[in-house]
Amino acid sequence: MVQDFLEGFKIKPSDIQIIKRAETGCPTPPVTTKVSAESRSNYSTLSANAASGYGMTGLMAMNTWQTACYGEVRPGYIFLFPGIRSSSPSAYNGTVNLNCAQHQALSFDSPGTLHQQMCDILGRPASDFIGFSCMYPYNGANKMGYHSWTCNPHWFNGSNEVPVNCNGVNWQQIIFNTMSTWIG
Repeated sequence: MVQDFLEGFKIKPSDIQIIKRAETGCPTPPVTTKVSAESRSNYSTLSANAASGYGMTGLMAMNTWQTACYGEVRPGYIFLFPGIRSSSPSAYNGTVNLNCAQHQALSFDSPGTLHQQMCDILGRPASDFIGFSCMYPYNGANKMGYHSWTCNPHWFNGSNEVPVNCNGVNWQQIIFNTMSTWIG
C-alpha cells in the first residue's frame, strides 16, 4: 500500500534521538545555493515514477566538507534522491545516483528514516543537513514538504519543520528558490 510521501516525513520515528545545536537561534543562511548535477538527473526521472507514489528526499548542506565525489560541499548545496512510503513498492523506473554511485530508490521499509538513509550513503552525519522532500512537479500546489525529524531539530531548536521565519529568514523559500533556479 502506497502512503502519502510528504506526510511520512511529519511522523516522528519512535527510535529517533533529537540532537540540538549547543547554540540557540537561527543558523546563518547560505551565501550561495546549488542542486548537485546527480540530483538534477535524479529529479528528471521522477515524472515517470510519481504515479507510483515516489517522491524526492532532499538534503541541504549546512556545513562545509570535502569529498572525492563532489569536491568541496558548502552550505546551500542540495542533494535529491528518490524514495517511497510503501510496504511493497513497485520498481523505480530509471537510474539514480548518490555520492557518485548507483543506488536503489529509498524506502520507508528499510532501516532508518529516508533522510538518515541518504546521510548514510553520503557518509555524513544528519547534523550536517536540513531535510525536506518534494513530489513531482515540485512547484505544483502542495508538492513541497519541509519536515525532517532526522536533520531539522539540530538546526531549528528541536523543531522538525524548516521555518518560514527564523529571525527574518524564510528557509522554506531558500530551498524552493534553489530548486527553481537549478531544476527550472
